[in-house]
Amino acid sequence: MWLTVVGIHAVGAVLSAATLGFALGTFGLAFSFDNAPTERALVDVIVSLCVLRDIGVWRWPLLSLHRQVPSWFPRMLGWRWGAFAWGVDLGQGWTTQITFAGYYAVALWAVVYADPIRGTLMFAAYGLGRASSLVAVGLVKRGAEHDLDALLAIRFTNLTVLQYTVAAAIALTGGFLAA
Repeated sequence: MWLTVVGIHAVGAVLSAATLGFALGTFGLAFSFDNAPTERALVDVIVSLCVLRDIGVWRWPLLSLHRQVPSWFPRMLGWRWGAFAWGVDLGQGWTTQITFAGYYAVALWAVVYADPIRGTLMFAAYGLGRASSLVAVGLVKRGAEHDLDALLAIRFTNLTVLQYTVAAAIALTGGFLAA
């Protein structure tokens, strides 16, 4: 059951994030940035600042809602639909507390480069990354995969490895997109 619920959660997160990426890429088409070198350089600088923030070199507060996914989703919707709704909420990113500046980098990239298809793919990867934390927690805490309440209640107390992983992924993606 754990694998099924995690899979459904991941599908919700990926679909939700991909939809947001498509919307942001389409929104960017309304502004004619034309991928000018100035805009590209500005995006690269902001992405670099986000990476520095995520690895702890330079700290600044992140603008975000201070809201978590409603804990009643699984109780009211059942585990399958609750996991899906949980994934949809997390996949949007902005609807819950943003803990990594990389979210802003991906959103900015989708708007400035005004490419709905690439925006969709970038945010789908973001949604998959958000969903993968549930898998990671289940692997770290033995037996948690059999206790869904405990699994969903776990909080990472040391985010250092996760922060460096996210920062590395953003830096690699930024380098790939700049090339």
